[in-house]
Amino acid sequence: MRRSIALICALATGCTASAAPEERSSATPQRQNLATVSVAQGGVIDIVDGTVVVADAVTVPPGGTSGWHTHPAPEVVLVKSGELTFYRSDRPGCLAGKFSAGDAFVGPPGGVPQMAINAGNEPAELVVAFFGIAKDGPVRGDIAPPSGCPAI
Repeated sequence: MRRSIALICALATGCTASAAPEERSSATPQRQNLATVSVAQGGVIDIVDGTVVVADAVTVPPGGTSGWHTHPAPEVVLVKSGELTFYRSDRPGCLAGKFSAGDAFVGPPGGVPQMAINAGNEPAELVVAFFGIAKDGPVRGDIAPPSGCPAI
């Protein structure tokens, strides 16, 4: 079952829910925008009931790499600053794209090997939201470079 409303709530404000209504405050909620970007590469994300959404701030230093890895579920990557070259093993030549500050992209389906490299001169700051992660489950698994893809 898709959970679009929960997804929007989780990305926008880190909402929480309670079982019983509590006394309401007249204070205005505070919102901090983490990133506003244009979708450079879209995709479909289905979220399974009983899973969690994990949001991470990631910084890749100049010349740094994520190393080849997989995620158990897809993610949305928002590039706040810097630039990133993204590879995924299910694309010809493994190159998925080059993304700069202001771009967003949907990562591959769960289990597809991927890697990111910062070939720029400044840190690449990212906000990454992982969808459909098992409760208390891992978000990432490191792997060897896939055949036909660039080594680190």
